[in-house]
Amino acid sequence: MTNLILTLMIAFAAGVMLGLLSLLALWYSLQTLSRRSYPVLQMVAGMVFRIVLATVALFAIMQFSDWHHLLASVVGFTLVRWLMTQRLSQLNNLISNRERSGATENK
Repeated sequence: MTNLILTLMIAFAAGVMLGLLSLLALWYSLQTLSRRSYPVLQMVAGMVFRIVLATVALFAIMQFSDWHHLLASVVGFTLVRWLMTQRLSQLNNLISNRERSGATENK
């Protein structure tokens, strides 16, 4: 039982790392977009890279263990993406509120 919990935690951590790596690849792709001569090609290549990375990693987890570990990995992957979306939404709201308050002070 302890071995199952440990391997599920490892699978969850692998999903978290996979989610972070995917978001890091997206961030890098967006940061370097303006310096590319073919930005559409870079966006498509980055998207294909992220999809292939996630598919291969999740397939490897599925091949070496059972569906419980795959589910733990997918939960970790999804949780990271959801948390980052929530955090970036809060930052966007904070920036928007500061801009609005600065615009009303200047009038």
